[in-house]
Amino acid sequence: MGLFDFHIHSYFSDGTLAPSEIVKLALEQNITKMALTDHDNVLGLIEAENEANKLGIDFIRGIEISSKDDDCPVIHMLGYHIKDFGALRDVIDENAQSLRERNSRIIEFLKENCGINIKIDDFYRAFKGTVGKGNLAQYMTNMGYTKSYRESEDLMRPYKAGAYGVDVKKAIKAICNAGGMAFLAHPYNLKKDDDVLLEKIKEFMGFGLKGIECFHSNHTDEQTNLYIKYAKMLNLKISGGSDFHGDFKPNVKLGYGKGVVPLIINEIISIDE
Repeated sequence: MGLFDFHIHSYFSDGTLAPSEIVKLALEQNITKMALTDHDNVLGLIEAENEANKLGIDFIRGIEISSKDDDCPVIHMLGYHIKDFGALRDVIDENAQSLRERNSRIIEFLKENCGINIKIDDFYRAFKGTVGKGNLAQYMTNMGYTKSYRESEDLMRPYKAGAYGVDVKKAIKAICNAGGMAFLAHPYNLKKDDDVLLEKIKEFMGFGLKGIECFHSNHTDEQTNLYIKYAKMLNLKISGGSDFHGDFKPNVKLGYGKGVVPLIINEIISIDE
């Protein structure tokens, strides 16, 4: 039986592989159904889809939209089965502007506090698509400012750059307007107590939420079981993925996450339209 993986990043956001390279790797990993979910853009979807069609892999057009609300500064919404790219344009443009402003603030912090003088135009030229903190960490390592990605992250950590992202209601509505289905990504990231998280999920359902990413590389077994329980209780669909980033997260394997046992239990996944 093949594997499923519905949370994957290419070099059009904070991954290191081209979309077509990811699809070829997916074939090697016995993945039969997958989604590319780059942060705040759809630039790699057609390339990945064309390669998947050639190799016989069932491909779903996806995206991961950064969002927030008054209670949660970081809410990531996965969109699956995207049809109308144009319907996402406003949230993509808004997040790109917000992210560029945040990057500028971090670069200024690094200059003033760490003596690292990064030319922002050179930084942007080194990457494609959505460019954020993960790219900046890798850039510092590539340019010799630090010895590792982790060291780069540690240098940036003291600066509270603030979250970026559109209002969560706007993110969910954009996915729905694009003909897609909105899923809450890695619910642990909301950092809420279980009962509060359940109420937030119900709130998001009022905006059009269709599912929960129950399986994720950073979820414990206890968390996974809790999110499956919530999904079944609320009649929501269930998704899962490795959150693969290539060399940016070398301990996360496509289709497997961080473990030896495949991350995705195919019989439970239910993201079909």
